[in-house]
Amino acid sequence: MRNVLIALLATGALAAASPATASAATACGGVSYTFPGTHGEGHAALNNLTASGVSCRTARAVAKAFLAGHKSPKGWHAMSKTVVSHGNTLGEQIFTRGSARVVGDIAN
Repeated sequence: MRNVLIALLATGALAAASPATASAATACGGVSYTFPGTHGEGHAALNNLTASGVSCRTARAVAKAFLAGHKSPKGWHAMSKTVVSHGNTLGEQIFTRGSARVVGDIAN
């Protein structure tokens, strides 16, 4: 009986320690950036940010770093994609790092 109890406890502990499934996408708002020396005329934005596997704070930091530096933030991979939705063409910027994902609509 004791061995059965130990086996059940071990099984329960293993089930509790199993990795969680991928997190659902979270809406994180948008980020804009005004380029210095343009008197407020030069700006870009990533709207409708969504994050999976990272916090919204991290998603906004990744988006802002991309807008300010025109390149992928360190450790992140960037990809652009054109999406047609309800007759509108949108540019999407997608950032990935491992299983983490940040997506935003390009606006300027």
